[in-house]
Amino acid sequence: MARLGTQDWAHSQLSPHKDRIWRVMKKGVSRFNRLSPEDRLAFNGRCSADVLNSFVIDEAKGDFDGVKGSDFFEKNNTTYHSLNGCVLWYKQLGGNRLPSNIPTMTAEQMMQGQFDFMPDQLLLVVGFELDEMKQKLKSVELMRFGPAKRLEFVIVLAEVPVQTPVIMPKTAKTAAPRRTKIEIRNGFEQKAFGSGSE
Repeated sequence: MARLGTQDWAHSQLSPHKDRIWRVMKKGVSRFNRLSPEDRLAFNGRCSADVLNSFVIDEAKGDFDGVKGSDFFEKNNTTYHSLNGCVLWYKQLGGNRLPSNIPTMTAEQMMQGQFDFMPDQLLLVVGFELDEMKQKLKSVELMRFGPAKRLEFVIVLAEVPVQTPVIMPKTAKTAAPRRTKIEIRNGFEQKAFGSGSE
């Protein structure tokens, strides 16, 4: 059995929910993209990240509603997701592929693996990255940080394309094979020859 807090342990705890986590992220990004372009132009980078993160968390609350072992709680003006012994901290990744945090004392501690207000659970950053146009979800990674902001392990989630069965188009009813019809006619010469006149 995997040791509590290891990568294998975290994977075993969260594996049943990996598709749901990806779906939540995708729905949050889709919701953000439905905002009018004019309104989004008024956002600075921090505001865009906050709005997107709010949509992701709201989608997560809806999607995980009623799921056993799942609970959301507020602490230090941040929403955390307790799931099967792990605490998920949803964060958009910056250009350096690290969470984009306001450098508060709490954020600095959490980036070093310290999680004083829930010490018996494993803190994982659910980092998500968008494409260059900020339109589509590019990647989702569950990241565990340790002392000195050292990245201890990463569990990469990937969207699995749904395999739809190939349905051949219906063709028109095939016609029965055509037979070649042969018609024999007596030509002029045959009539004249066979007329019996000599």
